[in-house]
Parts: sequence; C-alpha cells; structure tokens
Amino acid sequence: QRLGARAEVSVDPARIRAASHVLLPGVGAAHDTMQRLNGNGLAEVIPTLTQPLLGICLGMQLLYFASAEAASGSTETAGLGIVPGLSIRS
Repeated sequence: QRLGARAEVSVDPARIRAASHVLLPGVGAAHDTMQRLNGNGLAEVIPTLTQPLLGICLGMQLLYFASAEAASGSTETAGLGIVPGLSIRS
C-alpha cells in the first residue's frame, strides 16, 4: 500500500491465474505449506503461471524441486519444481 500497489490475498486458482503478478510469501515449514498448496489445488496452478512470480522466504524455497527441510521423518519435501535444484540449509 505504501508504494501504491494493490495486493489481494487469495487461494482461488482462477483469481491467481488472472493476476498481473503473483507473490508467494511464506512463513513456516515447507512440508506443511506444500500440503496446504496441494489441498487448495495451487501446487498444480503455480508452476503453470506465465506472469511474474516472486517467492519470499519460504515462498522462494518452495519454488525449487525440493527442500531438504526435514519433516515427519522424511529427508526432503517436494516443492513446486519451477527452479531447478534443492533448497538446503547452509
């Protein structure tokens, strides 16, 4: 708002596809967030977007093929597969 941009929060795939730009924020764990994206049908939508997409924090981590963040005893969490590679803690 401070910069004059109008942003709207949505989990509606049609609204997200129609947006001029998409911001994928994130706070939390990759595994839980991917479950929510899958549950809302957004894990299939986001990789097909053609407009500018910006991932911030966990949102950027989820753009990779996978995250090395351990969850529920697993060694990796599958990401959105937009950016080649594995997100690892350095």
